[in-house]
Amino acid sequence: MKKISETKKRFFKIVIPLLILNFFQLNAVYIKESEIRKSEKEMLQFINLERSSRGIKPVEYNAGLFRAAELHNRKMIEMKKLSHTFKNYNNLEKRISNVDVFFSNAGENIAYSTVYVSDYIHNGFIKSKLHKKNILDRKFTHCGISIIETKKGFYITQEFAHILPPADNDALEKTLKVIINNYCYNKYGLTPVFLNDYRKKLLIIAEKVLNGEKVKKIPENIHGFNMVNIATSSRSEILNFLISYISKTNVTGYSLGVTFGRSQKFIGGAFSVSLFLSSEYIERPDAKKISEEITIY
Repeated sequence: MKKISETKKRFFKIVIPLLILNFFQLNAVYIKESEIRKSEKEMLQFINLERSSRGIKPVEYNAGLFRAAELHNRKMIEMKKLSHTFKNYNNLEKRISNVDVFFSNAGENIAYSTVYVSDYIHNGFIKSKLHKKNILDRKFTHCGISIIETKKGFYITQEFAHILPPADNDALEKTLKVIINNYCYNKYGLTPVFLNDYRKKLLIIAEKVLNGEKVKKIPENIHGFNMVNIATSSRSEILNFLISYISKTNVTGYSLGVTFGRSQKFIGGAFSVSLFLSSEYIERPDAKKISEEITIY
């Protein structure tokens, strides 16, 4: 049994170097919340200008990431310390999952300044190699930025993540079936039979794999099948995984179980697919190509 998820490293980053900015040695003055929100938007614009100038896709604002950034700012204020980690405090991965965001990788930038001027703060991040790396990371799709003013200065937290699109298990299963059927039609001239009776058993296996369990035994009453499983946050990886196995045999029958969710192993969220392939199933329908739009990303 091969589990690609075990060979692929998680893209999880926490940038340790801290950014402490002290441009004018001015004490903070309480600013209206509307102006703070405006400054956060300006900072996001600066980030996207840096990305677009290098041909990198802009990151989009995400309310969940903003909430995670806001909570981390408040924690730093409570502890009176600029840090990514505190004793008995969740790591970045857990903090982002706690605001109901599904993601495959994440990064965090933090800073403190006695005065807030958005372009100066941004330039401070860019001058730091590791903070700049987060800003320009091509994998990140979304960002949330929080600025909180205290009597002495401003705390700034930027949360970045590659956010997984909304997952519909039934829709994904349907898409994978179309892929398998079309591939087999194009290669072998016939479409395989989907064995719906085994779907529920495979769904149970997929859920076990998502939870990190090792599934070695094939469920009873299923014979002549090659069982493979994958758990990953990447839909394209699922596609490549399926094709790699389908291409090895003249598939005449198959079944699969698909689920999406979180687990201790996949705290950001992952897809889990359990697939059975058979070249021994004789009864097949007439050859036909299923014409349907396929979206895998």
